[in-house]
Amino acid sequence: MLEICEGASPFVIILEETTAQSLQQSEALRQSILKKIFERKLVEQNIKDEPALKLLKWIKSDRERVMRRMRRERK
Repeated sequence: MLEICEGASPFVIILEETTAQSLQQSEALRQSILKKIFERKLVEQNIKDEPALKLLKWIKSDRERVMRRMRRERK
């Protein structure tokens, strides 16, 4: 955050504190939204959709496959 110089007006101090608090609240809200997305609580559920855990496993597997291929190509 910004450092407030000595003698700063009370308005500047309050503004800085309010900004810092707003940033913290914004990050907390972001985390809450992401959590709800992964819990499938923000969208209508479609029984045909795969669970998020399966998707994450697929992403990890695909990433590992790509990394192995890149290592082989370097040799």
